Amino acid sequence: MNIHRNFEYILHPFLFALFPVMFLYARNSGQTYPGDIIIPALIVLGACIAALIVVRLILRNEYKAGIVVSLLVLFFFTFGHVARLLDGVMSVWVLLLLWPIILIILIGAVIRSEKRFDTLTRTLNFVAAALLLIQVVQIGINFVSGGKDDTTDASETRIDSDGSNNPDIYYIILDGYAREDVLADMYNFDNSSFIDYLKNHGFAVADSGRSNYCQTLLSLAATFNMDYAHKLGGWHPQSEDRLPLYEIFRHNKLFDILEDAGYEITAYASGYSLTELKNAGNYISPSWLPGEFANMLISTTPLPVILNSIYSPFEIHHNRVEHVLDNLAKRKNDGTPEFVFAHLVCPHPPFVFGADGQSLQPDRPFNMEDGSHFLNEGGTVEEYRCGYIDQVQYINRRMTEVIDHLLAEGGDNPPVIIIQGDHGPGSELSWVGSATTNIKERFSILNAIHLPGMTENNLDDNISSVNTFRLVLDKLFDAGLPLLPDISFYTTWQEPFHYMPVTNDSGRLYDYLLEHYLALNPGIVEYRHVSHVLPADISPRSHQCAPIPEQGLCVVLEKPYDASVMEIALDSDNDYTLNFRTGGRVLSKIVMPALNSAGGTLRVERMAVPDEAVRSGYDNILIVPGKGDGMYSLGHIRFGHRKIN
Repeated sequence: MNIHRNFEYILHPFLFALFPVMFLYARNSGQTYPGDIIIPALIVLGACIAALIVVRLILRNEYKAGIVVSLLVLFFFTFGHVARLLDGVMSVWVLLLLWPIILIILIGAVIRSEKRFDTLTRTLNFVAAALLLIQVVQIGINFVSGGKDDTTDASETRIDSDGSNNPDIYYIILDGYAREDVLADMYNFDNSSFIDYLKNHGFAVADSGRSNYCQTLLSLAATFNMDYAHKLGGWHPQSEDRLPLYEIFRHNKLFDILEDAGYEITAYASGYSLTELKNAGNYISPSWLPGEFANMLISTTPLPVILNSIYSPFEIHHNRVEHVLDNLAKRKNDGTPEFVFAHLVCPHPPFVFGADGQSLQPDRPFNMEDGSHFLNEGGTVEEYRCGYIDQVQYINRRMTEVIDHLLAEGGDNPPVIIIQGDHGPGSELSWVGSATTNIKERFSILNAIHLPGMTENNLDDNISSVNTFRLVLDKLFDAGLPLLPDISFYTTWQEPFHYMPVTNDSGRLYDYLLEHYLALNPGIVEYRHVSHVLPADISPRSHQCAPIPEQGLCVVLEKPYDASVMEIALDSDNDYTLNFRTGGRVLSKIVMPALNSAGGTLRVERMAVPDEAVRSGYDNILIVPGKGDGMYSLGHIRFGHRKIN
């Protein structure tokens, strides 16, 4: 029998080997650079070819060899998914024992069988090809739907500098690093010693610093291009494809300006593909460490369990952060000014550092999930906050070492050092809507700048990261770049370009109460922000709105209110009764009939709060729907007082 001819016919082992790679990429194509899948795909194909040759030589049957290799591939790459599915039901070590037993039984059945397996081989070829084709189609759909409408050209900015005696510039992103007040109020952690250290070493720290976006790539693209994301390109609000924005981040305005001024660009590998600047003149990466995509692929296999102490994805992530910290303060001595960018995925999850820097191994498959995604993967708010603070303590100590070294080496020409969070932490972040997100936590960031002539007195406390390099270039080179208004936008994970302006206020107006009101057992709004006001033309079915169950929705206020006026956005198709209450006692009511011109949108109405409720003080409002289409929703609600002239 001709081996070459049969290997061409037995395709399913190769197709099944490619399937896990393409499956993972299809679900992350909007945030994974296409080049990141090439090496993993070549490795699994090479291993599959080698396995097929060896098994064929042993069994001397091409069909059986193909089926055995396909079983090996499928069992290898489904282990992590099954372990996650059975988490809490079966120990991963029990599964690790059972998994090869099941595999051996199936392989034994194939070997002992007297069947020819040619029909089964054709069937497996078809099934494997269909599964792979589905992934390819999904990837194609993602790319087609992710196209941008247009781009706007940023105004040309040049700085008058020949490069001589220009200071080095270090831009260090500590992913998810929170502002001092958030750490104190929400995490019960006093960070004043680190903030005092920064101030004592010449840093100006923005006491009310905030990010412009709640997602890393949006934040960094805006910062490096010194303008808001919606000015950089017109992407469809429902697109999930981040790669066009990544290209704008890679080829950014700041690099153009600095390179013209004689700077060399240095960037460190982060392990997160959408912040890897491999186009930098000096790209520094530990070549032995796989990136985020390869780590996620490895986590679907038994390797992290079998080789936990030797080859754990969490250990790889730990070592990558350490590599940056160990090398960040090394300076060139050729006289060329250098811009250094380092994105450290810390104190952001995964939590791989103890407070003293010890390597930790979370008991779950590797990922970098944050916020509600972290909770969906089995994490808890308590685990998040404890792990986060441990990493804050460790990164504080390492950053003081880096800063001390940089300032000591700088001599008479000290470097510019910018240390920022790209956004805040996410213990109360929802990726599906701002209504259940703690805005203050997510948008409040550490923002510290060491810059000649910069002091606490001339740094705006509310400065946001989009103005970082407008400020730096103006101070260093008199670039004449005016500061932009400091605005923050919430976006969901599925729709990163659907911008919703928010204000960095108290973070949550409504407190969640455990008890239920009356016998109606109504729904209760959690953490709805009155700062996020919705226009009347928004669909009530939007994820920005809170659904109202038939038994009612209770808006629980943080304290008794005496506000005399109210604005509310409700579905225009339905009747509603607003019950102003203290505890469970109704003080007064307002009946809102459906609008005759109902058009499937919100209606925004402003009205006086009944006098009895104002005099007595109301601490909750029960919204009960009446006649309508059975689909009820609340857009927003906010309160105020009549102005007295």
